[in-house]
Amino acid sequence: MCDVAAAADDHLLPSYHATDNLKDASLVGLLPADLSDIAQVAGIAFDHETGKGVVFHLMGTLSPFGKVGLTAIADSIAEADALYEKACKTMMEVGASEAQSAHSL
Repeated sequence: MCDVAAAADDHLLPSYHATDNLKDASLVGLLPADLSDIAQVAGIAFDHETGKGVVFHLMGTLSPFGKVGLTAIADSIAEADALYEKACKTMMEVGASEAQSAHSL
């Protein structure tokens, strides 16, 4: 799950909350390309104009191991934390939904 985090707060710099270990067996089989769709639908995708949103990394480990990294970037620690939690929750919901679909085939 979401267990490694960091945040920085400065009124001139963005704040962030990140992990390199969002991992769940239900995420195995998702493709890196799916992350963009998931982020867009959930409203968490990074927006270059506002400088806010979620950036995924370590995407090569997603499909085989159900593991991905993410960084939530926002204007404050509270906002970054909320975005991070939404991203983690969204990924777990998508993973659970995918797992449920696979079992019902």
